[in-house]
Amino acid sequence: SDPHVTDRIEIYNSLVEYDYTKKGLGDKGFEAGETAWIFSTSWAFIEWDFYKGKDQKFEDENGQRVFTGDWDCSILSPFDIYFDPSKNRWEDVECYIVRQKKNKYILASQYPAFRSEIIGCDNRDWVDNPTFTLDFENYSDDIYIYKYIHRPIPGLRSDDYDLEQGRYVTILSNGTVIEDEPNYYGEHNAFPLSFSKKRYSVYGDTDAF
Repeated sequence: SDPHVTDRIEIYNSLVEYDYTKKGLGDKGFEAGETAWIFSTSWAFIEWDFYKGKDQKFEDENGQRVFTGDWDCSILSPFDIYFDPSKNRWEDVECYIVRQKKNKYILASQYPAFRSEIIGCDNRDWVDNPTFTLDFENYSDDIYIYKYIHRPIPGLRSDDYDLEQGRYVTILSNGTVIEDEPNYYGEHNAFPLSFSKKRYSVYGDTDAF
């Protein structure tokens, strides 16, 4: 009954409806369901993209154009995410690796300190699997990047590592680390969709349906 609470609920519902209808969240939900229907499981991987939104018309200390930023959602199949499949629940998973494809020239503009390493990358997958990796080296400027994400674990800290705030690491296919930060999301930002889970696994009834 608190008017401040009801106002915030109205704002929240309006934002969700706007994202769902105007910004494509509904389409992403359909894509997640379609992918899960094919593979038995899919993931909605949601990040904050600092290069989306309105152009603020000025540059930061690194010479990068500043935007307001906005959320970005990509749908992952079981071939694009790796974690311990023996966990009973997704909430029990402590860390995972997400594979994405990015245009290397756009990526180089976003990480100017690693421009030469990014431009020098070829488009081969870090996991050399000929079944799912085709050679488009002469036709595409896309390269694979890998994001190692560890959720925060309070108390897990020593002289060698600090996971109290988690980790968010972005790695090129040649092994170059271009980003290594705490996990500011404070939790997993990949959300699974599975029609039915099997025992001792967060996957659906089979790993690849």
